[in-house]
Amino acid sequence: MQQILSTRYTLQAPDDWLDQSTVTLLGPPRPGFFPNVTINQEPPPEGMQLDGYFAQQRRELMTLEGFRLEAHGDRLLGGTKALWHRYSWITPQRFGITQLQLMGYHGGIAYTLTASATSEDFPSFEPAFEQLIAGFRFTA
Repeated sequence: MQQILSTRYTLQAPDDWLDQSTVTLLGPPRPGFFPNVTINQEPPPEGMQLDGYFAQQRRELMTLEGFRLEAHGDRLLGGTKALWHRYSWITPQRFGITQLQLMGYHGGIAYTLTASATSEDFPSFEPAFEQLIAGFRFTA
């Protein structure tokens, strides 16, 4: 058995079960859309390197209405090499959304951190997003 740890609970799970939990943090309420940060974890496709997997995800994002890549590069996430991009798109409810997304591999798992806000609000939330990214650490 393996122990799954959360900030509010622990869970005993069979060894052959995979933890693909998602963490979601909501910022202060804003009209129509909460700024948020999500952290996803999943095993990457077998044999796929970080740059290939990140490029694959970007291709999927490019199908979003109004998708526009604003910036991209590499940086650290929890002390590990990560790739990042900032992009904007339009929701079906007609909100302009800007997202900053980072992906890094650690321990055979792909970690994707996505910070989201309306395009209008993104600049005011960017310092909080950067603070959350700077505070990200791997514990195992």
